[in-house]
Amino acid sequence: MTNQPSTDIYALADALVRSIQGMGDENDQALIQEWLAADKDHERIYAALMEHKGSSDVLEKLKAVDTERALQRFHRRRVVEEKQRKWVRIAVAAAILAIAGLFIIPIVQPRKKVNGELAQQDVRSGDIAPASDKAVLVLAGGKKIALDERGDTAFAYGNLLISQQNGRLDLKERQADEIVQQQLITPNAGKYSVVLSDGTTVWLNAASKLIFPNRFSDRARVVELEGEGYFAVKKDAGRPFTVIVNGGSRVEVLGTVFNIKSYDSNKVRTTLLEGSVKVSKDGQSKLLRPGEMADVKAGSIRTGKGDIPAATAWRNDKFMFHNMPIEEVLEELGRWYDVQLHYAADYRQQQQLYNGEISRSVTCDKLLAMLELTGVGRFKLQGRTLYITPMEKL
Repeated sequence: MTNQPSTDIYALADALVRSIQGMGDENDQALIQEWLAADKDHERIYAALMEHKGSSDVLEKLKAVDTERALQRFHRRRVVEEKQRKWVRIAVAAAILAIAGLFIIPIVQPRKKVNGELAQQDVRSGDIAPASDKAVLVLAGGKKIALDERGDTAFAYGNLLISQQNGRLDLKERQADEIVQQQLITPNAGKYSVVLSDGTTVWLNAASKLIFPNRFSDRARVVELEGEGYFAVKKDAGRPFTVIVNGGSRVEVLGTVFNIKSYDSNKVRTTLLEGSVKVSKDGQSKLLRPGEMADVKAGSIRTGKGDIPAATAWRNDKFMFHNMPIEEVLEELGRWYDVQLHYAADYRQQQQLYNGEISRSVTCDKLLAMLELTGVGRFKLQGRTLYITPMEKL
């Protein structure tokens, strides 16, 4: 019984990385060939790694890798209670992905055992593209206007001048009118941004909704959010800016940059990048400073150090997971690729927490192939439904 990968595994991982980098020698090739000849499953792992070799993004990451330090870091973080011979295949694949910084590495809780092996790579059918710039603008009278990445246009509707370009919506009134509410809604596999009447910009992630007025009053600026939004609020000391989240908690600011994630109605996370915000719920309130976050959950507000890179990764078209359960990882993928998740009855909740990052521009099929290499489960994509089953028992 061991709780760490062997030195041979790390030597193999190092050899594979050097080979991909174009710096491998005869000893590296001999080690790789010996490993490939040992088991047919190793050929599938190797093929999956080589499939992404030609990607310029992957090559740039690999060229910048300090393999010795990365292996040491991975050695400290990967804790698995399992017989070595049962997980050599996945350990090698996971080590390579960890070194290259390409995807998710499970961080296993103490005293929890991980079982499973690399799933077959031919179980999926079809492929799904990542999200794109698309949304629906709902005007005060109920009129719906579809917005998409091909709609770089400007037009008038009643008193409004509407322009959309590169996934950004800009609304202007031709003359002052009564204050009415409008909605910007992004579906699954959609994202969009809008410039509000005061110059504030709001970016919406997939499956989100922003309710906002055609213009703000002279005393306050109030919008409502469901889902996830990134706010760059225009400074206006005389008119505080308030975000009402899921009809409950409130985030109040004057001028600042922050992210709000509220897909789960029972948990709202606000992460502050610049300025200051006050988070309130049921008579409680907390003041945040840059770099801090607040979780509103079960009627209480908990504050602490924020994970800004993870909270804002979606704005940079990346998935970034830090100590995240696999169920939450898959929920994010479901929203981004617009797929419904279906867990097999014998799929048990995973005890691992996952760390890693990858571009959100990859197709669903390629991302699932890399995710399977972590041993988390097997995936079968049929239409817009993703079936998740446990790995075959060893």
